[in-house]
Amino acid sequence: MAKGIQEREFQNLMIQWSLPMGWGYMAGRSLSRETTQTVVTSQLRDAIIRLNPEVIDKFDVDAVVEEITATINAVDGGLVRANEQVVKLLRGQKEFRAADGVWHALKVIGFERPSSNTLVVSDEVTITVPGKTSRRFDLVYWVNGLPLVVVEVKSPTSKSSWADAARDINDVYATEYPWFFTSNVFSVASDGLKLRFGAAGAPLNKWQPFRSTDDAEDLSGQADVKRSVELLLNPATILDMLASFALFDTSGGGADVKYLPRYPQMEAAHLIHERVLEGGTKGLVWHHQGSGKTLLMVFAASLLLADTRTESPTVILLSDRTQLVRQTSGVYTSAMGDAYFHQPATSRELRSLLADDTRGVISTTVHKFKNAGKDLSIRDNVIVLVDEAHRTQSSKSQSLAGQMRAALPKAKFFGMTGTPIKSLATDTFALFGEETDPNRVMHRYSVTRSLRDEATVPVMLDPHPISFEMNDKALQAEFDQFADDFDLDDPDREALSRKFGRLTSVFANRERIDTVCQHIVDHYLAGAYRNGLKAQVVTYNRELAVAYTDKINELLAGYEASQVLAEVGKHERITAEVNISVSESKDEEPEMKPYFLSETDEEEQKRRFLTPDHSLCFLVVTAKLMTGFDAPNEGVLYLDKPLKAHNLFQTITRPNRTWVSPTGFVKTDGVVVD
Repeated sequence: MAKGIQEREFQNLMIQWSLPMGWGYMAGRSLSRETTQTVVTSQLRDAIIRLNPEVIDKFDVDAVVEEITATINAVDGGLVRANEQVVKLLRGQKEFRAADGVWHALKVIGFERPSSNTLVVSDEVTITVPGKTSRRFDLVYWVNGLPLVVVEVKSPTSKSSWADAARDINDVYATEYPWFFTSNVFSVASDGLKLRFGAAGAPLNKWQPFRSTDDAEDLSGQADVKRSVELLLNPATILDMLASFALFDTSGGGADVKYLPRYPQMEAAHLIHERVLEGGTKGLVWHHQGSGKTLLMVFAASLLLADTRTESPTVILLSDRTQLVRQTSGVYTSAMGDAYFHQPATSRELRSLLADDTRGVISTTVHKFKNAGKDLSIRDNVIVLVDEAHRTQSSKSQSLAGQMRAALPKAKFFGMTGTPIKSLATDTFALFGEETDPNRVMHRYSVTRSLRDEATVPVMLDPHPISFEMNDKALQAEFDQFADDFDLDDPDREALSRKFGRLTSVFANRERIDTVCQHIVDHYLAGAYRNGLKAQVVTYNRELAVAYTDKINELLAGYEASQVLAEVGKHERITAEVNISVSESKDEEPEMKPYFLSETDEEEQKRRFLTPDHSLCFLVVTAKLMTGFDAPNEGVLYLDKPLKAHNLFQTITRPNRTWVSPTGFVKTDGVVVD
């Protein structure tokens, strides 16, 4: 779109693009509604009669319309909760009492055929109530008289953008007239050059583009916006999102949240669903790290469980780490509830669930399949969705993954990963990829697409070599004394020296620890801290994680750091905490036992780290929280550990999540200091 085009001209373009998709146009002023009304009741009434021919004669249709309208206009408990209740109604999950006293679920929308609905797009739609400033929506997409999509547009000038349009929806329209958004599937903001969609009230970094992975990555400007309109505002897409992809977390554990899918999540979830229905047995989903694979698994599970053609399946959400199981389980239960959901605490409990033909969702680790035996379940509608599929997955029969496959011989396996591996030891492509898929990948969402979509932010490498003097003679003397104490022979001395001696001593050198930690604190206070971002430190081993934490806290308590904190004015003191794997076993090293964290302790620690204003600003780790920990407010990762291959890639993408601070700071990149 050429610069200078007026908002009204762009509205007209959007209408023109919408008409071939089945939308009918009606000017906002011509709708058969009062400006105080949310619903076009005549269209809603006609749809209820048309969609429920078998039972509608038993109802007072006007009373049904009145009840639906009252539900839509109720916003008690906040917009997200009200939206959740109305979405259930729109999905046909609400029952109404007929004249004979019998309760029936009534269809309000026809999901099977979009053309069975009354589809109307209107411009300049006014809403008002006495005592309030009237507002006018640029475009509204109505389905059976219900406002499912609201669009706000801006001219592409230097002073306005899609973000300004989104703020108008969040801060003005949805705030002043929340009842107009209780039936909202999503809202759209565009400046003619970019288009984003999101849940009304959602932070701007949760507003996403809607594209197709089949299209060229370099599509931009008006062509990109037009294609987005054709994809996103197609009636089939809106109804699909309403039926299967609008999920809610109103469990009370924090702020109410509405989840909407990114387009690659939607595409991949459908491909998994379709492949299962077609009788396929596997598929590899390769999505860039940080682009939402956990939520993709939840969307896919939702589709599979809701479809009667899958004949009450068992969907296993599989991880290789307990913390990832907790994360996946939390996302699933918050969005879908805990009915038919199982998280076995032991291997025995897992075996019992499978042997007893349990249906629904099982969230577990691959380790619980150890010694599971063969043929625990021989059903072919067991679907295993494997997170981080490049890890602990092997075709070897004695491996954990091999034992799992022996226990579930007819199951279907779908792998999700950001770093597939092809090596002599592991081949993610062969294990999960179907030969008929291009390059054995069922669905691909690349780094470049993720960055272009602003689903993730770029990560900048900031190398900071640390130099210091080391007394090799003293080091050798210490090593010789150690070897003598343990009576090591020459081959053992040589092997130990070659593998561990110098490297461990380098990292554990007291002077180096002091220098590195001073550098970390100086770098953090000079940059990331001032923008409200937090930091993660990756160390060589557990002992060094503890040592770094102690030193960082010592420096943060010093006068120099206190001067910076006083200048910024957010905290009197900030702290670092360690998060390492510590066993409760009697064999655990005594000096490590004080750092044991229970599941509750760890979740509380992560909650404090994720809270923008909390004083916990550093998490110091060596292996834990390097994958599966979604911390959007992490702005910098200090890497002081040798890593390679997929471990390196996964670690350095920790800071790549998008984030907007409570003060409005927009995170534009993450930093890895190596």
